Amino acid sequence: MNELTVVERAAVALQSDVAGKELAALVEQSKSIVTVTNKDGRTECHAAAMRAMTARTNIEKAGKAARDDATKFSKAVIAEEARLIAIIEPEEKRLKGLRDEWDAARAAEKAEAERIERERIAAIVLRISNIKEAPAKGAMMLTAELAGYIQTLEGLEIGTDFAEFMGEATDARIAALEKLREIHAAKVRADEEAEAA
Repeated sequence: MNELTVVERAAVALQSDVAGKELAALVEQSKSIVTVTNKDGRTECHAAAMRAMTARTNIEKAGKAARDDATKFSKAVIAEEARLIAIIEPEEKRLKGLRDEWDAARAAEKAEAERIERERIAAIVLRISNIKEAPAKGAMMLTAELAGYIQTLEGLEIGTDFAEFMGEATDARIAALEKLREIHAAKVRADEEAEAA
């Protein structure tokens, strides 16, 4: 069975079908009163007005009773809603707390993994940067010291510890050694020329 709409429930509360017909009949009965010309006419008019007033006040009383009942029902629904929510809401909050705690732990793990990865990459980039700066350092060294520095760089193994930067590290090492050897050769020539002079 279909539930009544709010409008239909209001019509039932005020017995609108019956009341509407009765009110229309009262209006029809008093339509002939258009003017008061004597005492009997006044009495008839007053009686019709009292019947209309009684009908109106009866409707108002029924409406007030229905509204009072609706207000009581509304308050009862609100109270029952609050009671039922009080049963489940703490559990909802507890579960959300567990969920949020788990999410926060995963976020912290992810952040820590990202920090470790940043540090790993930064360490490799620094090592490659040191290789690239080797020629500038070597240029400041004496010839014999530079020869040892070249041997150290030649002995530097570019392995898996450079991970995805292995290619860049290898290229940097080759370029640095090439430049260091040029610097070393120039220093050797300068030393020989200084001895010859």
